[in-house]
Amino acid sequence: MQAIDNVVAHFKRNQNRVITVEEWGAEGEPLQIYHDPVTPRELDKVAAENRGNLDSFGACVDLVCLKAKTETGEKMFDAKAQEDMRSLADGQIVQLIAQQMRFLFLRPDAAKN
Repeated sequence: MQAIDNVVAHFKRNQNRVITVEEWGAEGEPLQIYHDPVTPRELDKVAAENRGNLDSFGACVDLVCLKAKTETGEKMFDAKAQEDMRSLADGQIVQLIAQQMRFLFLRPDAAKN
C-alpha cells in the first residue's frame, strides 16, 4: 500500500463529521452541521477570496458556507444566507465552527481517528 492510500483512507474515515452549535439551535435542539474534511484545494479557494487571510472573519464565513451540509448532504447555506452571515451572525461562533472544520484535533471525537 502506498502512502497516498493511507491519506485517502483517512479522508474517507472523517467524512460526515458533525458540529453541534447550541447557539444556533431551535426549539430546544442544537443545530447540527455536517461536513467533510477541508481539502487543500478548498483552503486555497477560501484564501484567494480573502486576500490570503484564512483567519479573517470573512474567510470563516466562506469556509462554513462552503462546507456545511445537512444530515442528508444538502448544502446548508446558500449565497443569501452567506451574505446574511457576514453581517448578522455572531463572528465568534462562526470562527469557532470554521476552526472545528479546519482543525480536526480541536474536536472532542478526534482522538479515535
